[in-house]
Amino acid sequence: MGFTMYSALYYPHIQVKGEELVKTALLLWDQLKFIAPFAEWAQHSDDYWLQEAFQLIAKPHVPVMS
Repeated sequence: MGFTMYSALYYPHIQVKGEELVKTALLLWDQLKFIAPFAEWAQHSDDYWLQEAFQLIAKPHVPVMS
C-alpha cells in the first residue's frame, strides 16, 4: 500500500496572501503549490510564522510551455 500526498494549487495569483489560507493548508494538505514564473520563485512575508509556514508547505508550480 502506497502513501498518498495531497496538494492544492493556489490560483490565480503568484503570491499567496492571506493568513487563513495558509493555516488551512497546513491542516489539510502536504503541499500548497502556487503558479510561478520560474522554479526558484519563493513566497515572502514579513510575519515570522507565516514565512516558516511557507518554507514547510509552499512549492512553486511552473507551467510548461510547449
